[in-house]
Amino acid sequence: MGEGANFNPEYVRWSEAQFWADPRVSAMSPLERHLYRALLLAAFRCESRPYLPAEEFKLAALADAPSVEIWRQCQEAVLACFTLGDCGYASDYVLAEYARSLAETGHPPRRRRAAKPLPKGAPAGFEDFWREYPRRVCKAVALRAWRKLNPSDALRLRIMEALAEHKQLEQWRKDNGRFIPHPATWLNQARWEDELPCPRRTHLPSLF
Repeated sequence: MGEGANFNPEYVRWSEAQFWADPRVSAMSPLERHLYRALLLAAFRCESRPYLPAEEFKLAALADAPSVEIWRQCQEAVLACFTLGDCGYASDYVLAEYARSLAETGHPPRRRRAAKPLPKGAPAGFEDFWREYPRRVCKAVALRAWRKLNPSDALRLRIMEALAEHKQLEQWRKDNGRFIPHPATWLNQARWEDELPCPRRTHLPSLF
């Protein structure tokens, strides 16, 4: 249990002991635990909070999965800890924390500040792209690029899959994201079609 002993997110009370008390957590692989932990925390800050969206590519992005394909390999173990209902995936832990916070403070657990909503008529999928893109600058320019692209459902899925993969690149992670292109540039240059280097699995940190 010592692997995450210092884990303490700023926007919700967190109990490592409670997390590890679930036998399903102990049975998970390190990567599955990483994805599960990320989804628990995402449930406190995503747009549909305290529920998680049911769409596959949204779950993969919220779970910080290296790719949608890897998410598919792990999702059975991870989603076994959630219940799917009309509002999306729910966690008993998250719902209990919401109830506690409402009873004690009168409002839900604090979340990170949400992105400013776009004016009415924003094209489908843009808000999801904007929320997941790690360098959120020049939103109006990115919106124009998205409108020009006018991606189909299939292309939106491919863009989100590629974005999840690009977010794992060392070049995107170093120097506080200094080398991440502006979102409009990424879209205008069709960077989702880039051939990326294969991830080095030996590098995967042991988070749990």
